[in-house]
Amino acid sequence: MKDYKLPSAYIQDMKLLLKDDYDDFISSYNEKNHKAVSVNTKKLSRDDLKKIIGNNYEDVPWSDSGIYTDSDDMMSKNPMYHTGAYYIQEPSAMAPANYLDVQKGMKVLDMCASPGGKTFQISQKLSDEDLLISNDINTNRILPLLRNIEYHGLRNVMITNENQENLSKNFSSFFDRILLDAPCSGEGMFRKDKKLIPSYERSRKETIEIQKDLLEKAALMLKVGGKLLYSTCTFNTEENEKNILNFLSKHSEFELISIPKKNGMMSFDFLKESARFFPHKTKSEGHFLCLMCKKSETEKNIFEETDLKRESYIDSKYEKKKYLDRKKLPKEYIEFEKKFLNCKLEGNFFMQNNSLYIEIFDKILKYKIRIARNGLYLGDLKNNEFVISSALIRYLKSKDFQYTINFGLNDERVIKYIKGETLIIDGIKDGDYIVCLEDYPIGLVRAKNSKLKNMYNKNWRIM
Repeated sequence: MKDYKLPSAYIQDMKLLLKDDYDDFISSYNEKNHKAVSVNTKKLSRDDLKKIIGNNYEDVPWSDSGIYTDSDDMMSKNPMYHTGAYYIQEPSAMAPANYLDVQKGMKVLDMCASPGGKTFQISQKLSDEDLLISNDINTNRILPLLRNIEYHGLRNVMITNENQENLSKNFSSFFDRILLDAPCSGEGMFRKDKKLIPSYERSRKETIEIQKDLLEKAALMLKVGGKLLYSTCTFNTEENEKNILNFLSKHSEFELISIPKKNGMMSFDFLKESARFFPHKTKSEGHFLCLMCKKSETEKNIFEETDLKRESYIDSKYEKKKYLDRKKLPKEYIEFEKKFLNCKLEGNFFMQNNSLYIEIFDKILKYKIRIARNGLYLGDLKNNEFVISSALIRYLKSKDFQYTINFGLNDERVIKYIKGETLIIDGIKDGDYIVCLEDYPIGLVRAKNSKLKNMYNKNWRIM
């Protein structure tokens, strides 16, 4: 088995779980990992991307936007990656968002969202005016989540950095769909990343208790008629089927919805409605999914306002925001919009310090929560001008800009641009331009005397 040193307890568990299938399962550790990308359908279709990068790629069968690829490295170095056209994602990880059955007009919660792959998928199934709250309790994981929504041009996301108790106090019976991709022991990813193995702990008691608590909070926040999808990337039954059966024994208001099995997906007899991914049966790593519907109201805990210290959960930045209608927008922005855009943005505008946003969630909450981003970041007022954000560039289409420079996929200047180098285009008029690749916006340049000052986001450049 290559260089894998699997924990003996894990091996014993898998032998008991898989029985006659164990040998095939353990042999999969000698096989290559399957790589894939999830297409940003807000920008282009799966077939459109194939036409650009090559048509010899196979679709991921349990995803409506997934494509198998040769390698993550190849796809991250492809210039199309820098348009936000796709997200590099392990194939089985595409399944939870796909089976959640998200429809336009819904309010959705991604409970443990970072780094943002499932948020990326869910956002595309909603309209720009719908609401997706993507939460992560770990402050260190908020920046990757924020980066991914900006990088892919997502407008309908509010990112929160809260524990689930505080969320449930504000959002009782609020969401139409909830995805709980729970923290877990990660056994299903050992084959993909053997660096995870040393941190594996035989005792899963603490993790299981966290998962149980997350399920309880999800039950409080889901509407009657809403759907909850629980998923993990681990194999043991304690974190999967047994967790669900324990939850259902306490919540008669929930019923199971059977997940269709395709292309090697399977389940065990004691929870046939769920779905399992094993690397010896599916072209993926390991995953567990279970979908449930809420038939009637969950018995609620009664929260008193004194239970929560409001001042401890105020995000000071959001306390200072100033709401604006279009007539009161800064003159610098209005001038920018007239001179640079072919469209007018609509929504609930607000200023925070010198930054302009369109928020997606405008309700007054009973309890304050930590909000890292509420909607679309448009740009900043600097030196008496409005400077467009990378997030807005990625959100808009090339036709929305008056001044663009469009490169083809094989144009070497694209690579120079995403490296942060200065470009030269003889005879180009002075001014700001949006650099596009195959008509998909990447970033900003400022032309003067045929030299193009590179204003591509410094955090997104390649070495």
